[in-house]
Amino acid sequence: MTEPPRYPRGLVWRPDGHVSDWVLSALVDGQDELLQEDAVAHADTCEDCATRLGLMASAAFSVGQDLRAWAREQVTVAPFPARAFTVVALLIALGASGFVAARGPAWLELPHKLMNVWRWGRALAPFAGEHLDGLAVVLGWLGVFSLVAAGLVIAKLASLASEQESSS
Repeated sequence: MTEPPRYPRGLVWRPDGHVSDWVLSALVDGQDELLQEDAVAHADTCEDCATRLGLMASAAFSVGQDLRAWAREQVTVAPFPARAFTVVALLIALGASGFVAARGPAWLELPHKLMNVWRWGRALAPFAGEHLDGLAVVLGWLGVFSLVAAGLVIAKLASLASEQESSS
């Protein structure tokens, strides 16, 4: 069986004759086997080194507590943003109604198209990794289509505005 590697003497002792912070850190971490016996004995018997060891151990304990508290904070789940969802749903509905109104009588095809989206959503739901309700899929696709339509409208308006500026 091989002996574990030990710290070199230059890392063990400070010029004033006390053990170094490397030794105290190893003691705090429970790695006594890395240290020379005389360094461990000195840390146990010297009042100055024992005080430094206590401060280092309490700092390490405090950091551990802080990390555990931080981890608990990270696990907490934020409440569902019902108001934000309501506002987004209203904006999507408003955008969709404007789209329907702009299309004139062609909006009558909309229920048929929504049923197709519903069917596609129900057909693709098992492949999504988890079971999805068809209504959730339809609402998701409606949101995507509304955002794309809004982007297209904004792009067209910007194009028209730039054409008007260049012609005048």
